[in-house]
Amino acid sequence: MPCLRAQGGGDTVIAKVLPNQPGKVVIEKIEGDKGRLSLDPAKNCIGIAATETLKLIGQVSCGVSLTLHKVSTGGCTGGRTGGRCLHHSHPTF
Repeated sequence: MPCLRAQGGGDTVIAKVLPNQPGKVVIEKIEGDKGRLSLDPAKNCIGIAATETLKLIGQVSCGVSLTLHKVSTGGCTGGRTGGRCLHHSHPTF
């Protein structure tokens, strides 16, 4: 099964093709979040991003299964932007 691994200085996402499941997005597991993040693709930023990417591509013949490996930064696993944690409204480091 083909897969893609995206990695930077923080979290790692592994995406695997779901053949014959057009547009389907599944979050298989999340590691390192202590159970705080949702596996529901509609309630998690990696699921939302994958869903929107498949929509941008257009007619797709497959779906995607995602695994997220969280890297803790200052103890917050909520979304971040501009140096502030959106989940808890405190600065991130």
